[in-house]
Amino acid sequence: MLHGQRLPPPRRGSHLAVRAVAIAAILIAIGAIGAIGSIGALGCAHAATGPSAATRAAVERAEAAELRRDHAAARAAYQQAIAGAADRDSQVFARREYASSLEAWGEVDAAIAQLDAVVALDPRHAPSWHDLGILRHARGDDRGALAALATAESIVPDDPRPHLARAALLWQTGETRGATAEYEILLTLELPQRVREKVEWALGQLRSHREQPDAPPAPSPAP
Repeated sequence: MLHGQRLPPPRRGSHLAVRAVAIAAILIAIGAIGAIGSIGALGCAHAATGPSAATRAAVERAEAAELRRDHAAARAAYQQAIAGAADRDSQVFARREYASSLEAWGEVDAAIAQLDAVVALDPRHAPSWHDLGILRHARGDDRGALAALATAESIVPDDPRPHLARAALLWQTGETRGATAEYEILLTLELPQRVREKVEWALGQLRSHREQPDAPPAPSPAP
C-alpha cells in the first residue's frame, strides 16, 4: 500500500461529485464536504505521464461541444478520443472524462462501464474506484459500492475521502459497526479540525445508537 499518499483535490467541474445524494447528505450533516473537498473525481495515487496531446485535444473539443449543448458532437469527440488513445494514460484520461459527461447526461450505466474499463486498464487507479463506488450506490448496488470504496481505501489509505464516503454508506445501510470502524480510522488520519469534530460527533451518535438500539435516528447536528 502507498502509505502517506493523498488524493489530490477533485477536478473542477466534475459531475461525479454530486451524484450520490444519500451519501452526500450524511457527509454534509457531519460537516465533511467543503472542509476537505467533495467526493467524486479525484487524482490518481501513482505517477502518470499524462494523456497525449492528441487525446487531450479531442477531449477539449468534446468539452467545447458540451458548452454549446451539442451532446451529439461531444459524444463523438469523446469516442474519438478513446479510439485514438494509444497508451494507458490517454485511455484513462479520455474514459474518465467521458464517464463524467455520461453521468451528467443521466447515462449512469454507461458511465459505470467507462470506469470499469479504466480500472481494468489500471487496477490501482484510486479515483476511478472511488467514483465507481459513488455511481454504483446511485444505481442501487450498495454491495458493489462498498467494495469499490474499500479498494480505493487500500490504494490511498491515508486519504480521508474514501473513508468518509464508505462510512456514510455503511451508516446509511444500517451497518453501524462497520461505520464506527471507518470513523475510528478517520480519527487516525490528518483531518481539518472541523471535520475531526464532526467525525467525533458521528462516532458519538453511532455509539449511542449501539447502546440504545431502539432509539430513533439521531438528528443532524446544528450548522
